Amino acid sequence: MAQHVDIRIYYEPEKPLDSEGDHIRLVTIVPVSPDMLKTEPIECFLSEYCLNDEHFTPTYRKYLDDAAALGALDDPQRPPLRHMSGHALGNWIQIARFGDQVETNEPESRYEWGDYLALSYTWGDPSKLREISVNGRPLLITENLEACLRVLRSKNYTRHGWRFWIDAICINQKDIVERAGQVKRMREIYTKAWTPIIWIGDDESGSKEALDLLVTLASGYSSRDGVEKLTGTLHRNAKHFGVGCWRALNNIVCRRYWQRLWILQEVALGRYTTPVLCGERTLCWGQFARAFSILKQTDEVINTYITRELEEVSLSFDPVI
Repeated sequence: MAQHVDIRIYYEPEKPLDSEGDHIRLVTIVPVSPDMLKTEPIECFLSEYCLNDEHFTPTYRKYLDDAAALGALDDPQRPPLRHMSGHALGNWIQIARFGDQVETNEPESRYEWGDYLALSYTWGDPSKLREISVNGRPLLITENLEACLRVLRSKNYTRHGWRFWIDAICINQKDIVERAGQVKRMREIYTKAWTPIIWIGDDESGSKEALDLLVTLASGYSSRDGVEKLTGTLHRNAKHFGVGCWRALNNIVCRRYWQRLWILQEVALGRYTTPVLCGERTLCWGQFARAFSILKQTDEVINTYITRELEEVSLSFDPVI
């Protein structure tokens, strides 16, 4: 007789979250070999951690005492400050360069137990579920979150032990009291994370073209004369950026991720260098912000090109930029 396996939609921890201290649960994603990334089931471990200052490392305490170093955190143009031991203290989770594929420098952990990133995402279609393992027990999560975990599993920061706060897994969704308390703390949790990490969804048809266009706009058209330069370029050659690129961009900005109020609040708690993941591709929030800014200033012109390309495939345009 086959053994019955209880597969849960919500993870129920063995004990309630400590409500007295500054405690949260965090997910550790078990890494696998590169050839198994797309096939091996997702395995995670969930543990409770304390965010109190008393758990800071000595190095991070010294860093916090340096007012100049604190200012460097949000200034991507400023070179990293270094402690006498050679640790790059002012460049934790800093974007190393802008370009086709953004690179990040991994920071040191702030806490004695390690450190964490807070995932900003949407749950996705609740009818499309995938099974993962949490602390050795099967758990059903949405297809969108499973795709995200599969991508995160390939990242260096995951392989090096960085943990993640993911509401669908870290909060006992069946415990109404805990859920209410954690929702009230979400701003604090995202603020205390080293950075939010944004997942706008998996790679789809046209994603590469859309992201390439965003990078081009952010790097080549964000100067003072960017509006005039962009409109001039399009008037001279409507297909300058490639056939179908505006339709692809519209698909990106119409994704479900951008349609939730709390998502905008989570993004606001990030920095210019906050990583944005679309499938296996990583950009930074600053590139999106720069590109969206130039698009907003040229919305009438850009909407015309988006409308044309949508009409070519019998779709209508609902402006969201």
